[in-house]
Amino acid sequence: MCVRNGSTVLKPMQNPPNGSGHLRIVFANSLRGVAALSVVVSHYFGVFWGDRVFVGKIGGFPPADEPTPSVVLLLDSLPSVNAGVLGVALFFLISGFVIPFSLQKMDVAGFIVNRLLRIVPTYAAGFAVTLTAIWWSSRYYGFEFPYQKWQVILHFVPGLRDSIGFPNIDGIIWTLEIEVKFYIIAATMASLLRNGDLRVFLFPLALFAAVVIDGELRPGSTDSNHLLWQFRYQSPFLIFMFIGVAFNYSYRKKFLLPSFVCLAAALFCGFYISAGYLTRGCFTFLTGSYLTALLIFVLASRVSDRWIDNAVLRLLAAISYPLYVCHAVAGYVVLAALLRSGIPAYLALLLTCAAAVAVSLLIHHLIEVPTQHVDIRRLRRFFPAVRDATRARR
Repeated sequence: MCVRNGSTVLKPMQNPPNGSGHLRIVFANSLRGVAALSVVVSHYFGVFWGDRVFVGKIGGFPPADEPTPSVVLLLDSLPSVNAGVLGVALFFLISGFVIPFSLQKMDVAGFIVNRLLRIVPTYAAGFAVTLTAIWWSSRYYGFEFPYQKWQVILHFVPGLRDSIGFPNIDGIIWTLEIEVKFYIIAATMASLLRNGDLRVFLFPLALFAAVVIDGELRPGSTDSNHLLWQFRYQSPFLIFMFIGVAFNYSYRKKFLLPSFVCLAAALFCGFYISAGYLTRGCFTFLTGSYLTALLIFVLASRVSDRWIDNAVLRLLAAISYPLYVCHAVAGYVVLAALLRSGIPAYLALLLTCAAAVAVSLLIHHLIEVPTQHVDIRRLRRFFPAVRDATRARR
């Protein structure tokens, strides 16, 4: 079997966990496309209109003053599930679910290099699109480019910016920084994950205990120590990602359904409680969206053998990662420019979405796919464990 960040490719396995000839996880691939689309809808139809000052600040343009379209007002009136938060939660679950499969086909060194090649080049391309949009917008509207050179350089590699405390320029890198930490954790527990060892769940338990102790000893603390703050901020999401690992174990028949339900419920409670220590409950609003994502993943996995695959879902899955990394700030800039030129809001939204998809397709074909080919051809001679593996992606 082969798993990648943007899609899931099914290959015959000698011992498939479901007893059939294939490991059917097309549903996870499709959900990745759905997750990316949810984030885009949230940003273009929600954040852009609901937080205009913030959007203008990060995009380098004056806040938009156009009336809010009725479709945006309709989305705001729906039950308290945020589409963007829902999409991120699905991304985290999918990563937790598929990474153990990747480790079954690679040694630790091959896994780490593969993850770097999977994440960094495509993100760098998307971030370059973001920087270009901010640069153009700042010059066009007469603002000074808001970031220093070193802030920009360190932003190109997820995992460096947050360690130093530089600003989040594109609004989405924080999720990739959590992903990188999960990869490191997975690499250190590679043999346990390969074998379906339940001891891996001691890590989220220890992480939960550390967050609770830190939260009780330093109640309400936010930025007194940047690394401690990052630990408290990112830990709940790492705990949540282990629900995806529990899905993986259940899918591989490592434990029965009742055990999975109890473990998933315990992990979700750990996520909820630990998130509450972020300035004493500022993340409580996450609960509904993350719980909805969990229910969606459960339902999709239960009907995985009957999952309907189609061209639209395959396209969204293929470009999900490029779309995620390039759409946000650049989309805000394009949308604001179209509105200021007099284009109606609905048409401006449609054109912005089309532009984001077009740029994502370019990044997918020019950067994402080639780096995966380089990964296989060049790693084969250095990492024997990768020799017979297919392209491993999230």
